[in-house]
Amino acid sequence: MENKNSRQFIFYSVEGLRFALPLNQVIRVVQAAEVTPLPGAPDSIQGIINVQGDIIPVFNTRKYLGFSEKSLDPGDYFLLVKSGTQPMAMWVTDVQNIEEIEPGRISRNASAPSGLKSFEGVIKAGQEMIYIQNAARFISRENGETLQEALLELKSNTAGSEDPQKTTDQEPDSPHDQ
Repeated sequence: MENKNSRQFIFYSVEGLRFALPLNQVIRVVQAAEVTPLPGAPDSIQGIINVQGDIIPVFNTRKYLGFSEKSLDPGDYFLLVKSGTQPMAMWVTDVQNIEEIEPGRISRNASAPSGLKSFEGVIKAGQEMIYIQNAARFISRENGETLQEALLELKSNTAGSEDPQKTTDQEPDSPHDQ
């Protein structure tokens, strides 16, 4: 029997570190695709992708977590998430599953890894701790404003252009699509 207080989470990893996001923050999952640079964007933004006509900024999760730079791998994924007013794509290594989690498995008192501003707690899974994140906290207010300015600049520079972005439309083709 389902506990009415339980919450659904999507589990993913970045370089072997496991994380969870509340499922209600996730729009869908798509296979990673080429990212177009976005001049003037904050350092945490890798660039932009075009998802079925929508221009979506790509959050560089690796950089945010302090991992070294690497090229996008075709086996990587983008988690399309609700992040404030701007949908965002999170670059992740793998998406594992969706699971209903009982409140007793969540600890809000655990320490956050250094620099992880989006931390909301941990899910206990045996000896492993899975870090719960909040997509709305990935980008600071200041960086959010800088991102909006860069997107507006892009829009004004491409007004009237037939194909404003050189990115590829993404159709959900992953077994993880929502």
